[in-house]
Amino acid sequence: MTTAKNAEKLEAKIAERKERMEMAVDIRRERRQKIIDHREHREKYYGKVRAERMHKVMLQKLESDLEETARLENVARISRLDDFKRLQMLQKVQKDDERSAQIKATRADLVEKRKQNAHDSFMRKHRIREAMEQMKITNKVINLDNIIDGPGKKKALEE
Repeated sequence: MTTAKNAEKLEAKIAERKERMEMAVDIRRERRQKIIDHREHREKYYGKVRAERMHKVMLQKLESDLEETARLENVARISRLDDFKRLQMLQKVQKDDERSAQIKATRADLVEKRKQNAHDSFMRKHRIREAMEQMKITNKVINLDNIIDGPGKKKALEE
């Protein structure tokens, strides 16, 4: 009986040991599963954080690109405006130069006409003086109109 009791005790010990072993394996499996679940949860969280960060970086890059594009367009617009103003200024300068040249030419022409008129007047006075001298000497009255108009004008009228 003792051996049967000892055998029963031994079997009970073995069964108890087996049960504890299974409990330890279950506890270990649960702990391992808990660690795996926790890791997956952390990876999902970090994945979301990474996606949000990448989205934020992408938005910042897009905003930066848009600002750069706007800046370049503004520079181009200002450049075109400067070119337009420069062209207008150049046209104004050319117009002023043309006007100045025209005024200068008109003045030169006017000066030349005045010189010619002064010369013609001088020649007319000279011819009148000569005619008067001739009339004093010869005591003949001649037609002063021919002398005043000059010998060249009479020929021009006849032609």
